[in-house]
Amino acid sequence: MLRLARSTVALSLAALLTVGLGSGASAADYDMDCKLILCLPAGFPEGCGDALDHMVDRLRDGKPPIGFCAMSDGSEFNDYDLDYRWLRAESSAAWACPDGKRLRHSVSYDGESDGRREVTAFCYDTSATRRFGDGHRSSYTGVTEPVRSDFEARMQISPDTSAAWDSGILRAYTGRVGDWRTTIRTRP
Repeated sequence: MLRLARSTVALSLAALLTVGLGSGASAADYDMDCKLILCLPAGFPEGCGDALDHMVDRLRDGKPPIGFCAMSDGSEFNDYDLDYRWLRAESSAAWACPDGKRLRHSVSYDGESDGRREVTAFCYDTSATRRFGDGHRSSYTGVTEPVRSDFEARMQISPDTSAAWDSGILRAYTGRVGDWRTTIRTRP
C-alpha cells in the first residue's frame, strides 16, 4: 500500500511539474511581469532594463506584453490598459529632439525594385532656404543628433475610475526593430 502511494505521489508530482512547467513559465517570469507593471509607467528607469527586455521578448514570441502578476491574495493584477507599437526609422515619432530644437525628418525611396529607403533625421535651431534658379538649398544652425526610439507605450492603471493614472506616452530604444534596407543619416 505504501509503495502504491509513493508511486501515485511521484506520478502526480511529475504530471504537475509537466503541466506547470510545460508552458515554459517560471516563478521568475511571474516576478518579472510584476516588475514590468511597476517599471513601464515610470519609463523604465535605472534598474528596469531586464523588465524592458522581458517585455520585448514576450512580444517577439507573439505573447501579450505582460504576463501573470499575482497580487497578495493570489489573484491576477489586470487593472490596467496598455497600448503599444513598434516605431520604424521612417516614422517621425521614432525621433526626439531636446526642448527648443526642431526635428527635420525626411524619407526618400530609391525607386529601385529592392525598396531601399534613406531616412534623414536631425535636430536644429534655425533654418534658412536660399533659392537660385530652379533650385534651392537649406542650411541649418545648431544641428545635433536626435534621440532614437523604436518602441512606444502608454499605460493606464485603474482606467475609468477616480483613481486612474496615465503614464503618458513613453518611448524606448530596444534595438530590436530591424530597419532593413534603410540608410539612416543624422546630419544634413
